[in-house]
Amino acid sequence: MVLLLGLLSSATGAELSECEDLHTLVVSAEQSLLFGDVTTCQEHLVRIEERFQCGTTPDVSTLHSDLGTYALLQGYLAHLEQDVEQRQFWLQQSVNLNFWSPNFGPEVQSLRDVLAVETDVVVATLPTVLNDSVEIWTDGQQQSLPLSIKPGLHWIWLTQQGETIWQKVIVVQPGDSLVFPSHLEGEVNREHRSLSPMLASGVFLGSLTVVGHIMATWQHNRIPYSDSMTELNQHYRQAQIFGWTSVGTLAGTVLSVWHWRRTRPSDGAEPS
Repeated sequence: MVLLLGLLSSATGAELSECEDLHTLVVSAEQSLLFGDVTTCQEHLVRIEERFQCGTTPDVSTLHSDLGTYALLQGYLAHLEQDVEQRQFWLQQSVNLNFWSPNFGPEVQSLRDVLAVETDVVVATLPTVLNDSVEIWTDGQQQSLPLSIKPGLHWIWLTQQGETIWQKVIVVQPGDSLVFPSHLEGEVNREHRSLSPMLASGVFLGSLTVVGHIMATWQHNRIPYSDSMTELNQHYRQAQIFGWTSVGTLAGTVLSVWHWRRTRPSDGAEPS
């Protein structure tokens, strides 16, 4: 499951009128820590997490360093509290983001240097295909589905005609999935669902055709081994029944496939 930072929302700018500047908050938190004011640093971290919930996208020119510094701040505070698990977790995020600042000192750097960059993970999404007018962004970089990104801290948002319509700050882990609003689903999924009954009908009739042909052949091959005219006529009639049945189901299969191909949208065209 995707780990959300706090009660993160997919709010739009209309729901929250003003959002604090993320970069300013991050710089203030880092400066507080450098001056030894841990309490003020923690207060700024709370405001940063509130900014994560705000309904406008951040300044992409500083987003990478802002997320990296946020992870290092969390890791440094965990180090001060001797919380090894949280320290390693947040330092790993900075490694995956490929971000380091010498302001956090050689001791933390030595703890960070033993960590290796994790391999990309594919994040499953529902729907699996988005509308052509929807663009997906990760940390300010445009992406495509399926979404393949490094594990760890990311800011993901969707835009449509230049406006942000959905966003979340998440910590991605292997096996995670994201659920987008269903009305943003692309045409490919809807096409497959609408055509599946016709395709299923063709497959079903095709399987009956194969079975009918096998049974007709089997009855026909038994004719020379009949012990009486009655048995011979019985095999002959059954071979005819299975044979004509397979011809009928074959015709149904062809008709189903023809209808599917005729009504299937091609290259964005409407069904004929």
